[in-house]
Amino acid sequence: MPNDTNVPVTVLLESVSEHAYEKIIVAPDQVIITSPYLTSDIAEKVVGAANPNTSTILTTFKAEIFAAKASSLSTLRTLIQKGFNLRYLDGLHAKIVLTREACFVGSQNLTVGGTLNKEATALVTNPSTVAAVADGLHAWVKHSQPITLEMIDDMEKEIGPLIASSDKLATAVNAVDQTVRAVESRRFEIRRRLKEAKQRQEEQRKTEELLRHARESYAALQSNVSKAPIKGSVWLTLQIAGGPSWSSGVYTLMAPANKDLRYWEDYTLTKRDRYLVIVPETGKLGWPALNKTRLTRFGVGLKPSNSDISIGNTSWRIVEVNFNENLESLADWNVQFILSWAPEFAKVDLKAKFTLHGLELAVLKELEGYPTPRKHFAALSSDLDRYSYWLTRELLSSFRYKSNGLGVAADRFCQGLPEVLRLRLRSHKGRSFFSLESK
Repeated sequence: MPNDTNVPVTVLLESVSEHAYEKIIVAPDQVIITSPYLTSDIAEKVVGAANPNTSTILTTFKAEIFAAKASSLSTLRTLIQKGFNLRYLDGLHAKIVLTREACFVGSQNLTVGGTLNKEATALVTNPSTVAAVADGLHAWVKHSQPITLEMIDDMEKEIGPLIASSDKLATAVNAVDQTVRAVESRRFEIRRRLKEAKQRQEEQRKTEELLRHARESYAALQSNVSKAPIKGSVWLTLQIAGGPSWSSGVYTLMAPANKDLRYWEDYTLTKRDRYLVIVPETGKLGWPALNKTRLTRFGVGLKPSNSDISIGNTSWRIVEVNFNENLESLADWNVQFILSWAPEFAKVDLKAKFTLHGLELAVLKELEGYPTPRKHFAALSSDLDRYSYWLTRELLSSFRYKSNGLGVAADRFCQGLPEVLRLRLRSHKGRSFFSLESK
């Protein structure tokens, strides 16, 4: 076959019966079709578009394929009766439709199954390539033998008893396929579950390791919280929220039925206000909305509307406050402040470890695109005690979100803690806050 360059080839990943039919209609003379199997109106339509006087059809002719109904003797009879030159070629496996202008070479037989299977066919229109394929097919035709109506009659008589056996074999073979696939499906499901269990174990191990680092990192916070005066305490249970007004699947920390979380001995808190809650064991911080019997959503981000602190004779606005929910970095910091000095000029990212008595600075950097004048940045870097005091007061001040539904659910906030927890109302320098503890 010539080594043509820029040969036009189109690969079709679909049934080519209609495409082949359209090509044959345009050039019906001297068509050569090779299809090991031929069945029903699919073969009759495509082949029937060719000129029977000048076209040749190559197929196979074996009892095995007729008994298995892979090819149809009645289809062969119909094509011969229409005048087509129908021939058989032992060993034929190629599926080709050749006209004077195009050549389809692929995997699809002219059968019903061929229109339903996942087939791939190359359509070649380069004239020299088409001519070369034609030369090769003419050589095949010379080695083929004609199929006659008498041969078809003889084959029908001989294969009659074999069809029932073939049907039984097909049924048995299909049953084996289903059994093998079902067994493998079960094995796959077992492997999947084992893999997921292993992944869960690894994730749990990693989570426990990160929580251990966090516990070690917040020893000062644990000590300071334990020394803060207690105004009252109650046991809370982590459970799915219930009731007609709750969405299913939302976890909450539920108080006993006789406990109203607004009233604590001599102290009364404001419903719907957000009070700081500290998990001293892990260093986590949150702002739960105070409800009568439950704590469900824990706020972890806040954009104060009007909150300024003075550092180095410069007023800095607290643009944003975020609590760290990432266990990967929780041991390093648990609160982030975005501070702004004249918003169009400077912004800084301040990450710290909140210890109740103040802040331990972890990161202080300028935000990209908001350079800070050197003297103001230096004031932030050197005046830790001053802004630590004011920022701590901000965290301990109660407030109200516009939406009570903001924040992470209780199960996420309580990650790594038991399902039953002690909620204690404590105070620090005249401000009330909660601690969530396992003991």
